Amino acid sequence: MRSVRAEEQQNAPKQSPRRGPGRARLEAYLAVGVSSLGLASSASAGVISIDLSGLTGANAGVAAGGYKILSNFPVSGDTAYLLNGYGSKTVTGIAFNQSGIATLDNGNARPKNFAAGATIDGNNLFNTGYASVGFRAFGSVSADVGANSFLGFKTDNGRFGYIEVTWTAATNTFFLQSTAYESEIGVAILANATSGGGGGEVPEPASGAIAVLLMGGTALRQWRKKRRQESNEAVAS
Repeated sequence: MRSVRAEEQQNAPKQSPRRGPGRARLEAYLAVGVSSLGLASSASAGVISIDLSGLTGANAGVAAGGYKILSNFPVSGDTAYLLNGYGSKTVTGIAFNQSGIATLDNGNARPKNFAAGATIDGNNLFNTGYASVGFRAFGSVSADVGANSFLGFKTDNGRFGYIEVTWTAATNTFFLQSTAYESEIGVAILANATSGGGGGEVPEPASGAIAVLLMGGTALRQWRKKRRQESNEAVAS
């Protein structure tokens, strides 16, 4: 014969799980996890480096009198050209078919040199069309450009970028060191951003998402374990 206490427990109305501190903590963790995952998946803006593999030799490896298209330049609407004494004007340097290099004035072979950390934005003057050339062009020659110097550029669709470069006028030689652009249209970039000048590439969101999921999973396991213990204690009593 069952005890009165057992019968009362069986007939008692079922109650929803208690909303104790453990449950609240779990919900908080999961809320943070969902929020963080959303932020990580939507992060896309940042500085994007351009691969210069095979282009770091003298005059980017372009033969004398020739030119080469920077095929790794990933911004639609623009083509970047690397020239080595090309054409009747013996042009040497970098040219864009749209927008172009930041200049000291509106003349050829007068690129503006930016120091590391300097801001490249719409406040600078940019040559347009094929006139966007440094360092020797149409009879003009740029002064030497030493190490840790950067050219600024603006693409036709309004993205700003930089090219780290050296130039020696006496030997008609330039060397490309690095180049990158800001993925967001109209957003300024800092020269040398990917090397600590300020900014840098957006980190891959996967690692952050995994950490959030692990945190949420741990909280869930702890909450379930506590619920089982409470249930066992209730049955035992």
